[in-house]
Amino acid sequence: MTPDYTCVSTCEYADALPREQFMDYAIHALWQPAPAIAGPAFTVRCEPGDHLMLHAAIYRASPGDIIVVQADDQYA
Repeated sequence: MTPDYTCVSTCEYADALPREQFMDYAIHALWQPAPAIAGPAFTVRCEPGDHLMLHAAIYRASPGDIIVVQADDQYA
């Protein structure tokens, strides 16, 4: 019998966990500049502290879309 796993996004983890149990938002990429990517832009604007539209974009974007988000940098 296989276990029943439930998928939880990293954004949901960030919203549920206390800040000291999640990676600091100021951590940056290991290399600069980051590698170039290309694809259709799927743009999202989130109000401070509210990232519901980012969750919607994750599920609505098509394969190959690049999700570009304007959001409060204090949250995931």
